[in-house]
Amino acid sequence: MPLAVFTTNVPQKSLPSDFSQNFSRLLSELLGVDELGITIVVRAGENVIRKTSDPTGYVQFYNIPFDSIDAKRQATKKINDFVKKSLKTTQENRVFVVVHEVSAENVALEAGLVADILKQGK
Repeated sequence: MPLAVFTTNVPQKSLPSDFSQNFSRLLSELLGVDELGITIVVRAGENVIRKTSDPTGYVQFYNIPFDSIDAKRQATKKINDFVKKSLKTTQENRVFVVVHEVSAENVALEAGLVADILKQGK
């Protein structure tokens, strides 16, 4: 169910060719979920600035709530570090993560509501 939407001003051709696969793998490890359940959307080459047009970007991360604020801190730090490295920027405050915690009752898959699937242990 996790969904990560990455928006950047960096052109697609300048991102690592395996960016999406590596991002998916990172989220799988961080969250302890199978990669089949993770969706990655990359919006490269967008008109995004943070004071300057230097490489920048942000991640909108949709997921059921984290177990704790510390788990959220650790996950967002690793996501931020991964994206910053992928953009090849060492500048501060060029990348940020917005976490949207979504109730499992508000997400549906083919098999039904995620809340129901989790109850059934699928």
